[in-house]
Amino acid sequence: MSIFVSAPKCQFLQPLLNEVKLKLASWKGKPLSMMGQIQLVNMVITGFLSYIFHMYKWHISILKQVEQWCRNFIWIGNILKKVIATVNWATICCPLENGGLKIINLHRENNAYLLKLAWNFAYSNKPWSFLLKSRVLKSKYKLRMVYRSSSIWPEIKHFYDTILEHTYWTVGTGNFICLWNNK
Repeated sequence: MSIFVSAPKCQFLQPLLNEVKLKLASWKGKPLSMMGQIQLVNMVITGFLSYIFHMYKWHISILKQVEQWCRNFIWIGNILKKVIATVNWATICCPLENGGLKIINLHRENNAYLLKLAWNFAYSNKPWSFLLKSRVLKSKYKLRMVYRSSSIWPEIKHFYDTILEHTYWTVGTGNFICLWNNK
């Protein structure tokens, strides 16, 4: 996977999409139970995609395409044949206790990884965080109007305000907060 100057376009993610399609197609005709097919989808496909989910927001059309392939693979074992499912995909993605099959929702998974990336950007002391902050932040919490291009900043930017809005300080014993210097 290449590193991009800005957010990646669908055409750049196409090789990964083709790889997912090949993996699912290679399991066609294998004597797997439905639970075996579900485990393959959850572990192999989402495991394969999770690395790139850490950095880039995938376009919804790509995620829907992958979910359609997964759905067809689970129901009939062939990604190319369309099937009318009797159960809603959102229900299938629910936990077992709620009547689902515990299939990982790719859209939520992608957003969760990017939310974690935004959290690490906002509160991490790692060099990549300092570098990116120097490029895109005017002050501790104010964004620059003009900033140097970055491949991951467009993805972090969507979740940065959410992180700031839902984070608060708990003073506790005061061992880690200096009341006079922290703002």
